[in-house]
Amino acid sequence: MGTESPQHSRASQIPLPAGGAGHATPASDGLIEMRLRAIDQLFDPVDPSPFGQQDLSPWAAEYIVESVKEMQAPAPSGLLISIEEPCDPDRASVIGTAVRAFFARQAMLRRRSLSRLLRRGVVTLAIGVTFLAAVFVLSRLIAGMLGDGPVPTLLREGSMIVGWVAMWRPIEIFLYDWWPIVRERRRYELLSRLDVRLVSRGQPNSPADGQKHGARGGGDGAGAGAAANIMAARAIARWENEGGRTTPSPTL
Repeated sequence: MGTESPQHSRASQIPLPAGGAGHATPASDGLIEMRLRAIDQLFDPVDPSPFGQQDLSPWAAEYIVESVKEMQAPAPSGLLISIEEPCDPDRASVIGTAVRAFFARQAMLRRRSLSRLLRRGVVTLAIGVTFLAAVFVLSRLIAGMLGDGPVPTLLREGSMIVGWVAMWRPIEIFLYDWWPIVRERRRYELLSRLDVRLVSRGQPNSPADGQKHGARGGGDGAGAGAAANIMAARAIARWENEGGRTTPSPTL
């Protein structure tokens, strides 16, 4: 009995479109594979932008990102999208550009988020340092005015604790909050250079195919009509041989 790989278990947790309209296969050897019924399922249906400028659907974007997180390769080698229904070649040509543009926008948004976070970190750091300095001065005043008794010691130590607590937010920003955003930005930058290939398992009907089908249909119709005429003539001849008449009887 085989064991299920971590990639396959993660892919099974990603929600599919309503009605089971799509299917995603786990990434392997750096290649991300997706299987859809129609190319429209790749994009967000609520995005009013023209085709090729829409955002990816949430489940499709999540699957691609999660596949990159789980793969052993340092960078994805490409994205292979398999479509069950026929796909217009003119529309298929813009799919790769649309996917790369989507992840380029995501990388740009992460850069903006990082800039806002660092600006907020600088502001909170300035506020925290100012408050800590004020608390330090206050604790020195308390020590000078009230001495070293239990109450002055409590006030002095408590004020210093409050001052260091005010430094918690800038410390959290500069130590912990920035690097997850940088990691996401780098991942989206890799995906913005992704090689996208589209495979349609159904072939669209071309005008030449339609003319062929129409000519074949016309030939079949003419042959069927000739066969019907021959059968009718034979039936009339057989009926006349048996004494029947096909011409109207003279009027008496």
